[in-house]
Amino acid sequence: MKTETRTLRVLASAQVLTGLGVAGTVAAGSLLVASITDSETLAGLAQTSSVLGAAALALPLARLTQRGGRRRCKGLQDVGINAKRIKRRTSCDLKSFWC
Repeated sequence: MKTETRTLRVLASAQVLTGLGVAGTVAAGSLLVASITDSETLAGLAQTSSVLGAAALALPLARLTQRGGRRRCKGLQDVGINAKRIKRRTSCDLKSFWC
């Protein structure tokens, strides 16, 4: 029972830290858009797009988890996250290139 309690604490802590990381990434993306475009409206659109994109993928990923298991779903999720990171990094590089 002690091992199970420790495992649950570790998983809960990891979930909290992941949530903080995701929230920070969304905020940083909005700040990046505001910096590049000088438009608060577009910065808000970037944040809204991130939230809507996550919501749109929630149900398909849940179905995939039911059919194929957690590992398959997690792998697909990681591919999407890395693609988003590459896109943001490229945006940062292009901004510094043009400025």
